[in-house]
Amino acid sequence: MILKRKKIWWLDHTINGRRIRESLSTTSKRDAQKLAEIRIAEILEHPSAVEKKKENYTFAALFALWEDRVLPFRKSPVNAQEKFWLEHFGDRPVIDIRRDEIERVLSTLSNRRGYGKKKVTPATRNRYLAAIRSLLNYAYKWEWIDAVPRLPAIVAEKNSRNTWATKEQAAQLIARLESGCRETALAARFALATGLRAANVFGMLESEINLATRTAVVPEEKFKGGRTHIVPLNAEAIAVIRELNPAPGARLFTRKEPMKKLWYKALKECGLEGFRWHDLRHTWASWHVQAGTSLPELQALGGWSDFKMVQRYAHLDQHALSSVADNISFSVAA
Repeated sequence: MILKRKKIWWLDHTINGRRIRESLSTTSKRDAQKLAEIRIAEILEHPSAVEKKKENYTFAALFALWEDRVLPFRKSPVNAQEKFWLEHFGDRPVIDIRRDEIERVLSTLSNRRGYGKKKVTPATRNRYLAAIRSLLNYAYKWEWIDAVPRLPAIVAEKNSRNTWATKEQAAQLIARLESGCRETALAARFALATGLRAANVFGMLESEINLATRTAVVPEEKFKGGRTHIVPLNAEAIAVIRELNPAPGARLFTRKEPMKKLWYKALKECGLEGFRWHDLRHTWASWHVQAGTSLPELQALGGWSDFKMVQRYAHLDQHALSSVADNISFSVAA
């Protein structure tokens, strides 16, 4: 008659051939049993009572239903932004959530544990807004609310950060990593050779690598763009693979992520503080453009779906611009 989804108890019962499944909005089994009995009696006496009042639907119940219906079909688990809203709106009726309250909660972002005194960036704010918007859209879709409240506007983002290392700095970094963990150093080399994101580097399987064709395949379920990405393997990448020599079907790297303490220690020793693992991808792209790789070619190599993402590297290709500067000329008579 009742079942538990995460921490919330639900009524799941068939009455007169109609299945009734709705949240009881409680974490207590004893209370849930009583509420279920009352609810069943109410429906038996008044069949129209099947349509539960919207005022009884809490955000926690919405979240539990979302986890049951939506999350299993998504590639990623519950994220920090979704947990944030559950923490703030858990027992609140969804129908009572308004824009001014959402804005007030957004203003508390800088008080998050571990966030320190850092200023909340437009990108961060937008991610949190996207999370609450998605959940409220599902509430509307499931007829829990009559309309989605008008949410605060999305703020324009400035994605100007593009940190990259010189080849000398990269060599120093890998040498420092090598002294602490050989595999982490090899992973950094592989990232610099392929331009792959950390998840794709550490998630690479032996079965996804073909040394005969000098390619690796990142399946669509693993790639950020949601499509299969073919990675050409250069000599450096192949050298890393052969040194690791993974067993058939095994992961290329045994670790699932770089050793963070070693990484930060190596950065400090190299004078690269603030450099992120993802900046290895920026470094790879920067080196390509400086070596003469065109932006369309870089887009294909890196698997970017939007050409705007590679335009950030255009300023590094000064030679290409200089070579066409003299395509036109004119002279002024003395």
